[in-house]
Amino acid sequence: MSKSLFTYLLVVAVSVLFIIGIITTPIAASDDDHITPQEETPEPKNIKVTCGSIVKLRHKGMNCRLHSHAVKYGSGSGQQSVTCFPGEGDENSYWVIKGAYSTDKKDEDTCPHGTILKTGLTVRLEHAQTGGRLHSHLHQSPLSRQQEVSCYEGQDTGDNWVVELVSSSSNALEKGDSFRLKHADTGKYLHSHNMQYGNPIPGQLEVTSVGSANSNTIWVAEEGVYYPTQKELENHH
Repeated sequence: MSKSLFTYLLVVAVSVLFIIGIITTPIAASDDDHITPQEETPEPKNIKVTCGSIVKLRHKGMNCRLHSHAVKYGSGSGQQSVTCFPGEGDENSYWVIKGAYSTDKKDEDTCPHGTILKTGLTVRLEHAQTGGRLHSHLHQSPLSRQQEVSCYEGQDTGDNWVVELVSSSSNALEKGDSFRLKHADTGKYLHSHNMQYGNPIPGQLEVTSVGSANSNTIWVAEEGVYYPTQKELENHH
């Protein structure tokens, strides 16, 4: 794990633990107290997906994690490749949720930390290990010849993705909810399927953008460190 990723995880993790009250002061038991085995603290329910969070995104159909690495495409744009890593993935499967690219605003202004993701909100996903942004454009993907998805080192509107909730009890994306990401420039959806790469990334699945919303365009926010919502931050000031 890179030093920058570890530092970011540490800072966000401490903030989250403080806000949700997991960090507590131990209370000494008297001799008369009945001591019971320590119970594991359950994970809080209804965790909101927010800007500033660093998460893994699971493809619902293929059960793989959105992934990137220092391997470039041998065709198309030649940019850093994006795949779907089977199972839980690894440190290369973490993405930082940031605000949309804008020529006149910083991402902290377009989506301040703690902003809950909702249908219609435009965001970027920054690869935590390499700093590239999830990107799409009119190049063809290597295997299926659909629209290529890459990790882009620069910054432009091709990095912007619009959130569309699929299943949620409210218009607020929570950990475990299904959602889609629609590419703002081309109107196509982030997609994966069962086409696999060979060497040097054997077994990893192709990620593309496609024109229609279907079962292969559904993603779920899973493992990660979730930045507290703005309301949670305000309540603990």
